[in-house]
Amino acid sequence: MLSGVKECYFSLINIHLLITCYITLTIAMTYHY
Repeated sequence: MLSGVKECYFSLINIHLLITCYITLTIAMTYHY
């Protein structure tokens, strides 16, 4: 989870990757709950 968040912070620099990060976190949260 931490690595995913870290990648999310780095993706903030690249808006294109931001969407992928959002989707990844959404899926991670879905599986977590």
